[in-house]
Amino acid sequence: MVLKLSGVIPPMITPLDENERLDKEGTKRLVEHLLEGGVNGIFLLGSSGEFVALKTEVKIELMEEVKREVGKEVLLLAGVSEPGTELTLEAIKTAGEIGMDGVVVTPPYYFPLCKDGVLEHYRFLGKNGHVPVVLYNIPLTTGVSIDLDTIQTLAEENLISGIKDSSGDFIHFRKLVRAITKYPNCNVMQGHEALVAPSLMVGADGMVPAYANVFPQMYVDLIKAFGNGDVEKVLSLQDQIDKCIATYSYGSVYGSIKFALKKQGICQEFLTKPLQNPNLEQKEKITMVLKEIMKK
Repeated sequence: MVLKLSGVIPPMITPLDENERLDKEGTKRLVEHLLEGGVNGIFLLGSSGEFVALKTEVKIELMEEVKREVGKEVLLLAGVSEPGTELTLEAIKTAGEIGMDGVVVTPPYYFPLCKDGVLEHYRFLGKNGHVPVVLYNIPLTTGVSIDLDTIQTLAEENLISGIKDSSGDFIHFRKLVRAITKYPNCNVMQGHEALVAPSLMVGADGMVPAYANVFPQMYVDLIKAFGNGDVEKVLSLQDQIDKCIATYSYGSVYGSIKFALKKQGICQEFLTKPLQNPNLEQKEKITMVLKEIMKK
C-alpha cells in the first residue's frame, strides 16, 4: 500500500463545545477553511487534535464527519497512537473502516521502550493493520526517539509510507532525508514549524504545521515560492510563521490556535481539560499577530 505524502498537511485541531463534545458546525467550517487554503491533506487526531484527551466516540465522530466533508478531495490521515500495540491495531482498523487513507503512529508511550521494541511495534502494525502507516517521531511527548536504523529497516521492508518528524533536531532531520531518498515509496515531512524552510532546502517532501489551521495559504505559498526558487519570499514567509508560533507559549499551543480560529469566526476555543486558554493579555498579543499577518 503506497501513500504519497507531500506539500502541506495540517494537523487539524478538534473543534469542541463546552462539554468536550464535537462541534460539528465548527468542524465543517474548519475543513472548508483548510480546503480553500489549498492544503494537500488533513491530519486528524494528532497532538493539535488533543487526541490523548478525547473520548473514543468523539474521535470516531470526528473522522466520520471530516470524511463526509472531504470525500476524496484530499488525503486524510488519522492519529491512532496508543500505549500498546494491540490497542493501536484496534484503532487502525477503526480508522480504516471509516475511510482514512493512512494512519499516523507514535511509538507507544508510558512504558520505556528499547530499540527492538519500537521496531517490532511498527513491524507488527505494518503487517497486520492493512492501512498505510506513517511514523510520528515526537520524543518530547513519547520519551522515545525513533532512530535512523529503525526507520530504514521499516522503509526497506515496505511497512511504512512516511515519517512526520517533530523532534526539532535539524541535524537528525537532514540525515533522515538523505537516508530515505533510496526508498521512493517513503516520504519525509517536517513537523517542527520553525524548520519548514530549511527542511525543504534539504529535500523534505512537505510539512505538517499546526498554525496552518489558522493560515493554511501561508504555508502553501511557502511551498510554491520554494518551487519557484524565490528564496527571499520563502524566508519572508518563514519569518511570518515564526511570529505565529511564538504565541504557542500563551496558555497552551492549542489554546492559542483555537483562540485565533475563534477570532476568524471558525470555531470556539474550548479545550480538553486541563489545558488552559491564553489569558486576556496574551489574547491581545495573539490578536496583534493575526492583524499583522493578515496585512501581508
